[in-house]
Amino acid sequence: MEFYEYDYRNIENYRKRIFDIEADYDEKNRIKIYDILSCEVPVIETSVGGLKEIVEHGRSGFIFDPEDIGSMTEAAVKILTSEDIRAKMGVEARKRAKLFDSRLIVPQYLKYYKKILNTE
Repeated sequence: MEFYEYDYRNIENYRKRIFDIEADYDEKNRIKIYDILSCEVPVIETSVGGLKEIVEHGRSGFIFDPEDIGSMTEAAVKILTSEDIRAKMGVEARKRAKLFDSRLIVPQYLKYYKKILNTE
């Protein structure tokens, strides 16, 4: 098993971004997405894997099929040309990231595992 080695220097780089776009065909490291959202940076991502469960389309960022480069481009232009949209999406991005805070998620997993282990 390999563990993700966290590099806190990335946070400063994420804070400088206007938005983050990655048009991949595979799911990326979710921690990176959470970090970017927590820095109030909207994301433009593909609808692969669990990313569509993290990013709320039109609120904390945009989600598109990997082949839909035209829509990704339009979303990027929308974010770049509207300070209002960028700011609102940034606030929503941070709110969304807080939902995945390990201090909230880990206890939920533990409760679930205990429930399953006790019922088997």
